[in-house]
Amino acid sequence: MDSGLDEHTAASSSAWGATVIGGGAAGLMAAAVLAASVRTVLVTDRGLGTSNSVMAQGGLQVPTGPHEAAQQAMIDDLIASGGAETDPDLVRQFVEDILPTVELLEKWGLRLDRHPDGRLVRHRAGGLSEPRIVGTADQIGPAVIKVLRSVVAGSGIEVLTHCPVVDLAPGPKHVVVTTATGEQLRCEAAVVATGGRTFEHATTTGQRSTNPANANSVLTPVLSRLGLVRSPDRFQYQPFGLVEVSGSGPGRCVPESIIEHGVELIDGSGQIVSRVDVGRARLTAAMFEAERQGRAIRSSTGEAGFRLTLSSVPPDALTEQFPKLAATLERAGMLGADVLVYPFLHYELSGFRMAVDCSTPLPGVFLAGEAATGVHGRNRLMGAGLMDSLVHGRRAAHSVLDYLASGRSSAEALEPTTGSAPESSAGSGQ
Repeated sequence: MDSGLDEHTAASSSAWGATVIGGGAAGLMAAAVLAASVRTVLVTDRGLGTSNSVMAQGGLQVPTGPHEAAQQAMIDDLIASGGAETDPDLVRQFVEDILPTVELLEKWGLRLDRHPDGRLVRHRAGGLSEPRIVGTADQIGPAVIKVLRSVVAGSGIEVLTHCPVVDLAPGPKHVVVTTATGEQLRCEAAVVATGGRTFEHATTTGQRSTNPANANSVLTPVLSRLGLVRSPDRFQYQPFGLVEVSGSGPGRCVPESIIEHGVELIDGSGQIVSRVDVGRARLTAAMFEAERQGRAIRSSTGEAGFRLTLSSVPPDALTEQFPKLAATLERAGMLGADVLVYPFLHYELSGFRMAVDCSTPLPGVFLAGEAATGVHGRNRLMGAGLMDSLVHGRRAAHSVLDYLASGRSSAEALEPTTGSAPESSAGSGQ
C-alpha cells in the first residue's frame, strides 16, 4: 500500500475478511487492530482522517486509575449526565475499556501532557465530579488522528479514499458493501463507523456546527431499512461556540475546561446566565432561555451570543493550556479580551443501538463511534465522544476477530459478549 494513503481501487471480486466503513477515529482504530490478523479494506468518503474526530479540541476523558472507585465515579457521571437513555452495561464496559485503549495509543506514539513526575495532567469540565480530561494541550483530535493514520499506513491494509458507501447487504455467506461507483466489496464482517448526522442537521436547520462538511448520513436510511433501531433524534451543542471569529467552515469553540479559570457567562444586562460548570445540556438550555427572554448580546452582524469573560484569564495561561485557541483569538485581535459565545451544534446522540460487544442484530455487521448510541444518553460529557470512538473502534475489531475465529457464518445471529478480548498482534504489548 502507498504510505501516502492515496486513493485505491479494489477488485469487485475480492473477498475481504473485514471491511471498515469510515476514516475517522473509530474506523481508523478498528482498521489498525484488524490489520495484523485479517485481510481488511478501509473505505471512506473523504481523505483518511478527514473527519469530525480531527476537530476534537478538549481531550479524552480517562478514569483517574484502574481501581473500582475511579471507574465507578466516571460511570456515575456518565449516567447522571445522560439519564435514563444511557445503557448501564454499555457505559460500564466503555469505562473499563478506556485505560487499555489509551495505553495502546501511547504505545503507538500518542504523547499526552504529563507533569514532571510522569503523572497525566488532568483538567475538569462541566458535569465531571473530578478532573478527568487528559490531552495534548487543546489539539487532541489532530494528535490522535496522526497516530492512527501512521499505524494504518504501515499496516499494509487496502484503503479506498473518496469512495462513499451507499448500501450494505448482509447475505448468507458475506456482507456486501456497495460504493457510489457501483463497486461491490464482499466481506465476512463489516464495521460501520460513519459518524453522526450533525452537519446534515445543521445544514437543514440553518444552524452553526463544529463539524466539517460530510456525507455521514448516507447509510442511515440503509441501516434503518435493514431493521436496526435508532434512538429518537437528538443532537448536542457545544455551548462556547465563538460567534465572531468562526467565519465559514466548521465553527471554532472555547474548550469547556476553561471553567477551571473562573470564567463567567454574562448576558446583555450584565447578569450571569448560568454557572458554567453545570454541563452541556443545562448550560445550553439556560443560554437558549436567556435568548428567548431577550437577554442575548448581538454581534456586529446581528448574531446572538453571550459574553464569556476570557479577559479574566492571563494570556500566558491561556496560551499554555489552549495554544490553538490562543492563536485563533490572536489572529482575530481578541487575545486578552472577552468573547461572544453561542451554542453550536456539535454531536449526534441518536445513533443506532448496538450490543456491548458492538454487534447488531444483522449478522456480521458491527457499529462503532457516533453512528451508535447508548453511552451518552441525553447529554455527552466533554472528552467522552472521541474516547467513545476509540474504545468502540477497538472493541468492534476484537468482536470481528472473535466472529471470524468462531466460524459462525453470516446466516447465524451473534450472541453479544461482555468480556474484554485480548489485543491482536497489532495492539499487543499492553
